[in-house]
Amino acid sequence: MKKMLVVVGILLTLGIAQPVMSSRHLAEGNVGERVVAGGVALTVNATQRLAIIIAPGRPPLTPTLDGHEYIVVDVTIENVERDWVPYNPLFFTVRDSDGYEYVMDSEASFMSPRPLRSGELARGDKVRGTVVFQVPKRKGLLLIYKIGDYQIRVRL
Repeated sequence: MKKMLVVVGILLTLGIAQPVMSSRHLAEGNVGERVVAGGVALTVNATQRLAIIIAPGRPPLTPTLDGHEYIVVDVTIENVERDWVPYNPLFFTVRDSDGYEYVMDSEASFMSPRPLRSGELARGDKVRGTVVFQVPKRKGLLLIYKIGDYQIRVRL
């Protein structure tokens, strides 16, 4: 038994094996629902799909890949239990139905009127902003918010 634990520890340390995420560390929901995990609540207030992003004083921005579009995700993050909790638009990814993950498009996000910034929230505080991703034009997208060992997933 001791040898088995040592082997598992080595595999975890080398990144060959991954620990299983317990249901306590994973919460799922839909657009418009408040989803809580690890003392943090996430609400996806709305989404909008765009073929072009236009901002005053800037040239129009179009997706760099054929068959892609922008998805603008309006989110609210709340600290419901912790003393302090960090937030950052880089904590978000979008996964498509083929398993590919997409990170925030920083240029498109900062062209939006109310981009989510980064910072810390005291207990009871909340912040709202938008995060923009360049994704394939298809259904079945999943927004993933990772904070420490916790994940909140929202079907878009």
